Amino acid sequence: MKLAILAGGKGTRLGFRDIPKPLVSVAGKPILEHQILLARKFDIKEIFILSGYMADKIKEYFGDGSSFGLRIKHIVENKPLGTAGAVKLLEGEVDERFMIFYGDVIMDFNVDSFIAFDRKNNSIASILIHPNDHPYDSDLVEVDRNNRVIAFHSKPHKEGVYYSNLVNAAVYILSPQIFNFIRTNEFSDFGRDIFPDILRTDESIYAYNTPEYIKDMGTPDRLRNVEQDVISGKIARKNIGNKQKAIFLDRDGVLNYDDGFIINTDKFVLMPGVTEALRKINKSGFLAVLVTNQPGIAKGFLSEDQLKEIHKKLEYTLGLQGAYLDRIYYCPHHPDSGFPGERIEYKIVCSCRKPNTGMIEEAKKDLNIDCNQSYIIGDSFRDIICGRNSGLTAVAVRTGKGLKDKYVEPDYFFENISDAVDFIVDDPFLDQYLKIKELFLKDQINGKSFVISIGGLTRSGKTTLSAYLKKKFMDDGIMSSVISLDNWLLSKNERTSGSDIYDRFQFERINSDFDDFFKGKEIEIDRYSPLDRIKMDTKVVYKVNNPLIIIDGIIALSSEIIRNNSNIKIFCDLNDDLLYRRFKQFYKWKNLHDDDINKIFEQRISEEYSLIRNDRNYADIIINT
Repeated sequence: MKLAILAGGKGTRLGFRDIPKPLVSVAGKPILEHQILLARKFDIKEIFILSGYMADKIKEYFGDGSSFGLRIKHIVENKPLGTAGAVKLLEGEVDERFMIFYGDVIMDFNVDSFIAFDRKNNSIASILIHPNDHPYDSDLVEVDRNNRVIAFHSKPHKEGVYYSNLVNAAVYILSPQIFNFIRTNEFSDFGRDIFPDILRTDESIYAYNTPEYIKDMGTPDRLRNVEQDVISGKIARKNIGNKQKAIFLDRDGVLNYDDGFIINTDKFVLMPGVTEALRKINKSGFLAVLVTNQPGIAKGFLSEDQLKEIHKKLEYTLGLQGAYLDRIYYCPHHPDSGFPGERIEYKIVCSCRKPNTGMIEEAKKDLNIDCNQSYIIGDSFRDIICGRNSGLTAVAVRTGKGLKDKYVEPDYFFENISDAVDFIVDDPFLDQYLKIKELFLKDQINGKSFVISIGGLTRSGKTTLSAYLKKKFMDDGIMSSVISLDNWLLSKNERTSGSDIYDRFQFERINSDFDDFFKGKEIEIDRYSPLDRIKMDTKVVYKVNNPLIIIDGIIALSSEIIRNNSNIKIFCDLNDDLLYRRFKQFYKWKNLHDDDINKIFEQRISEEYSLIRNDRNYADIIINT
C-alpha cells in the first residue's frame, strides 16, 4: 500500500518560524521522520510527501527516500489547498487504495490491523478514530453499531449537546474514487467538507477505533508531553501488537451514583473523584475499559439508543476534564421474563452478562489485553466473580452496592475508585516487596517456611499489604498462604461488656493455635462475614504447606509466639486524621450512623490504639500508609 503524508503545516503556533511543522524535532527526530519509520516498519515502501510551506527544507532532509530504504516523491501545492485539496494532487499518481497521514501527528499503531479492517468493508474510506483527553477542541466522529460512520462533528461543537469521544485521528485509507468528491485547485477539508458530502451519498465510510498512541502537536504543551512519551517508551508500548494492561471498570456504583435503572442523561451523575481517577489511568500504562451490565434494555426500561446518549454524556463529561475511556462494552441481556414492555430478543442466557466473562473476552481480542497484568474494579459480586474467572485481579469498592448484594472475597477492597486507582497505578508497596523478596531468597537455604507477620492499627492497610505480597510473590512463581487473624475475632453476640482488643481477638486461643501451627499441626477456625460478623457455614483450615506464610491482623505483633516465629515483622501505621476518615467510611459501609461510629471510635482510641501502637517497637519494617 502507498502512503501520502500531508506536510503543509507551518508550526507557528508552536513558536517555530524557521522550519515547517513536519520538521519539528521530537526526541531527536522530525515528526515526519517518526511517521516514515513507522510506515517502513510495516513494509510500506512508496511515500508521497504533499507539502507547501518551506517545501524545499522537507525535500532537502528526505530527498528521494533512498537513505531510508524507501521511494519518496515530493508534490508541492502552489497555494494552500487544505487536507483534501492537497490529496487531489495525487489524482493520476495512485490507482489503488492508499493511506493518508497528517504530518503533524506523532503515532505508533498497528498499521497491518488497520489495513485488515479496511479490507473487511466495502467502503470509499476507512478512517482511524480514538478517544483523547481534549475532545472539546477535536473533530469528532459518530458511528453505528457496525462501525459505519453516520456523522462528523467539526469543532467548535454545539453547546448543550453530548458527543461520543471518538476523535478523527487524521489517518485514512482511501479509495481512488475519493478524487471524484474533491474539486481541483480548491481549498477543502476532509472532516468538514468531503466526508460529510460522502455521507449524503450511497457510499460508506467505516471507522477503526483504537486506543493506540496518536497525538497531534497543536500546542507547545502537547509537544512537550509527546516528547516525554517518546523518550519513556510509552508510545511504542501502546501499539496493540504488544500485550496491553487494562483496568476494567463497572459503571453504576463505581463511576456514577447508582440510582436504580439509569434511563436518561438527567439521572446520570458522576461521583466525586471519578474524573481524576480516569485521568490517572490515562496517564499510566493502563487502558481504561468500561464493562457494564445494562439489563434495563431487556426489561424495556430504556433502548440502546438511550443508553448511547447516556454514554455520550459520560464520555463528553470526562473529556471536558481531560479524561477518557479507551473502550465501552455493555451487555443488554437479562434471562428473566415478566416485565411490562420487555424486549423478547434480549431475554436470553448470554455469555456477556457478568459474572460471565464475554465482555472481558471481547476486550482481550480487540485490544490484546494481558489479563494477568490487569484489574477489574466493581461494587458487585458479579464484578468480582467475572474478574476471578477472567484471570484479572478483582478489586471491590464500598460505593454503590459495596459488595453487599452477595459477599465474595475480592483480592482488594477499597473505599472508592480513587483509592483503588491510586493503589494500582502508584504501586506503593513495591520498594518494600523488593526488600522482603531479597530476604526471602537468602533464607531459602534452610528449607523452612518464611513467615511475615503484619500488625498495626485498624484500617491501616494490613489486609491490602498481605494480598499485595501474596500476588507479587505468586507472579514470581512463589506460592504463599495468607492467614487473617480477623477469623479469630468474636462476633458481636459473643463479646462481653468491658472486653478489650485482646478479648475480642481471643488472644489466648491465637497463642495456643499458633503454637500448634508452628509445630506443624492444622488450625481450623470459624469463618465470619466481614459485613456483620455473623458466623458463616464454612470453616477455614490453615497448615504449613507453602514456602511463604503471611499472617496479618491488628494484634499480629502482640503475640510473642507469632513474633518469635516470624522472619520479618511489619507494622502498618497511619496518622490520626486518615485513621478517623477510614474508620468512618468502613462503618458507614456497615450501615452505622455517625453518632454510633463516633462512639465506637472513642472506645477504640481509649482501649486499643495506645496498646497496639506499642507494637511498633517489635517491627523490623514500619509502613506509613
